[in-house]
Amino acid sequence: MQNPIRHIANKYLNKRLDLRVRIFNIMAASGMTVSLLSAVSAFTSGDTLQECFMYLAFALLSAGLLWFATKTGRFQLCYNITIAGIFMCGFSVFFLSGGGYYGSMPYFFVFAVVFTIFMLEGKAAIIMAVAELALYTALCLYRYNNLNIDPAYFESESILYETLFGFILVSLALGITMFIQLRLYKAQQKTLDEQNKTLDRISQMKTELFANVSHEMKTPLTVISVHVQRAEAFMKLGGEKSNAKVYESFALVQEEIMRLSRVWSRARLQFRPCKN
Repeated sequence: MQNPIRHIANKYLNKRLDLRVRIFNIMAASGMTVSLLSAVSAFTSGDTLQECFMYLAFALLSAGLLWFATKTGRFQLCYNITIAGIFMCGFSVFFLSGGGYYGSMPYFFVFAVVFTIFMLEGKAAIIMAVAELALYTALCLYRYNNLNIDPAYFESESILYETLFGFILVSLALGITMFIQLRLYKAQQKTLDEQNKTLDRISQMKTELFANVSHEMKTPLTVISVHVQRAEAFMKLGGEKSNAKVYESFALVQEEIMRLSRVWSRARLQFRPCKN
């Protein structure tokens, strides 16, 4: 029976998968983990049940997106849902309902922008990243002008714990993602290097083979050319002796043709392993 961890890695982090697919899988797993830990933290710190259920809902959403994307292959749809539903809407709700820029959400904003750039490509990535930055900046300015947090929040250790919590989790999520991708990248580079070496050997073998074949074919072709000219000259002279010389030349030409055939057969046998 296959190791469960190895099975999960092969399914979600296989190097044959597209880079964005692997990053999405890591992000979804990170989202589930972070949301579950946040729910536990909110419950143990005495936060409202509403916040606990919100974190659990996000954990279920991350799990659902991961399952749906893997099952159907509609990753682009899941990318868009993640960006619009979680990064822009969900993070905004948590930012406004929590400690604002005094809490952990600014770290999650960084997480969102980085993964948005990874999941999208080209102009779409730039546009959405700029839109997220604009939204998060507007949220911070709004929070600054409408600060209505309980003063006790700033006098307790909760702000420290929440900040450290967000900093550590986001750093781990980004760090693990980059670590895994770099390992996969190095593995792919190693495979490519081996393939390039093999192609170089094949190319060298082809060059040597063509040079040898060219050399071996040059002599028979020269002999054939000489005897064809010789036969042509004797045919113009006519007579029985000339006819005998013509037949002799044609026999030699036939021998050289057979020699060329043997050279070609050897060349095909030598080159067959290279084609495989």
